[in-house]
Amino acid sequence: MSELKACPCGTVPAKLGVMEGDTFRWRRVSGDCCGEWEIEFRVNPNAPKSIDKQAAEAWNAAPRAANG
Repeated sequence: MSELKACPCGTVPAKLGVMEGDTFRWRRVSGDCCGEWEIEFRVNPNAPKSIDKQAAEAWNAAPRAANG
C-alpha cells in the first residue's frame, strides 16, 4: 500500500479498513489506529486502480484540522 498520512489522532495507520457504504458507489475507510475517524469516498468502477488504492488516495486527500 502507498504511504499513508497520519490520522487526526496523530498515528500513521499501518493499514486501512474498507467497508461498504450505503450503496455500491460508496465505501467507508478507517485506519487501524484509534477507530475514531473514518471517511466516505465514492468508488470509480472504471478506474484502473483497485478499491484499496482508491481508499488510500481518499484517506490522504481528506482534510485534517491543524493541531495547535
